[in-house]
Amino acid sequence: MTFKGGSRGEDVARDYYETSDVDAFYAHVWGGEDIHNGIYAEAGEAVANASRRTVERVAGKVADLLKPGAAVLDMGSGYGGPARYLAPPSTVR
Repeated sequence: MTFKGGSRGEDVARDYYETSDVDAFYAHVWGGEDIHNGIYAEAGEAVANASRRTVERVAGKVADLLKPGAAVLDMGSGYGGPARYLAPPSTVR
């Protein structure tokens, strides 16, 4: 097996997330941006809304730590929705 220059785990994760099947799964089942169950406000609420509420709640808990020059490591959340939510637009890579 040939790797693309990163660690084996990094390459396996990249190969997994860059497939159309995985993209469709997360878009339709998990709501797209964030891959966690979420905090539900009412029965039958969309996963995307509950997931966003989770991100907002966590962001509120760390807001005082996010000063210029701070770094955020978003591990295991698929497309990095929480990290993108926390990062100023000019810093997203």
